[in-house]
Amino acid sequence: MRPGAVLRTRHSPFAALFFAFFAYTTLVRGTGDSRAPFIAVIISTALVSVLTPALIRGWFGLPHLGIVGPVSANIVATCIGLAYQLAALR
Repeated sequence: MRPGAVLRTRHSPFAALFFAFFAYTTLVRGTGDSRAPFIAVIISTALVSVLTPALIRGWFGLPHLGIVGPVSANIVATCIGLAYQLAALR
C-alpha cells in the first residue's frame, strides 16, 4: 500500500467534521448572522497558519509530524472553529 493511501484512510473519518463546519457556517449565514461564522473562519485560518509549519517541523515542543502535520493542523483548527460556532449559538 502506498503511504498516501494510508494517510487518506487514517484521516477520512474527519471528513464529516469538515462537512459539519462548512454546512453550519453556511446555515448560520443564511439566517442572517454573518459575524459568528466570519470570526470562526478567521480563528480556523489563523490556527492553520500557525500550526501547519509548527507541526511539520516540530516547533514549540510540538511533535515533528512531517507530511501529516498539515492534516492534523486542519483537523484541530476545524474542531476549534466548530466549537466556537456552537458556543456562539447560545
